[in-house]
Amino acid sequence: MSDEIELELSPPYATTAAFYADVERNLAVVFDAYAPEGVAPTCRKGCDACCHQLVMITVAEAREAARILETRPRETQAAIRERITTWHEATADLRQRLQSGADEALEDLVEGIAADYWQRRVPCPFLEAGSCAIYEGRPLACRHHFSVSDPALCATSRDEAIEVDNEMAAEFLAVMDDAFFLAQDAVPEDETEIGMLPELVGLVLAETI
Repeated sequence: MSDEIELELSPPYATTAAFYADVERNLAVVFDAYAPEGVAPTCRKGCDACCHQLVMITVAEAREAARILETRPRETQAAIRERITTWHEATADLRQRLQSGADEALEDLVEGIAADYWQRRVPCPFLEAGSCAIYEGRPLACRHHFSVSDPALCATSRDEAIEVDNEMAAEFLAVMDDAFFLAQDAVPEDETEIGMLPELVGLVLAETI
């Protein structure tokens, strides 16, 4: 079935929101193709294990997240800004590792930091009662993070691989990977600088980037 699925993006994009809309169109193509096979994401509102993982984003994504945040009620904005401050305190050493590891292969560096981040179960500052407060402006990494197994398994160790014994489900996840890499390639070159989600959004809110 994977050979029959046509994934296509149409850069360049005038806005990050337009990019996300194209990404969502691709995701819908994949969902529609596998739904008749009984394969679909098991992710639901309230299962937020993935919201305790390290998320790396571009500056453009940070600006879009900040834009969405600023449409929320003032009390919500204030609470999230406070949680961003708390997040900075909880991750100071991890952020320092990322900044001082410039000579290290970025992928390996981020993977090592991500493992330690997961062990701390640091909640995303945008997590509100089990839901994303900036859902429509959530980053690419979040849009492409899916589970087809019991959501309870998402809270297990990153070191414990979860076997997918359904061949069609495994194929679905592989196609989702293809869609993610296609989306990554569509990001404009001048927007590829990356950083941790709360940190970059915090910098945008402070108008320092």
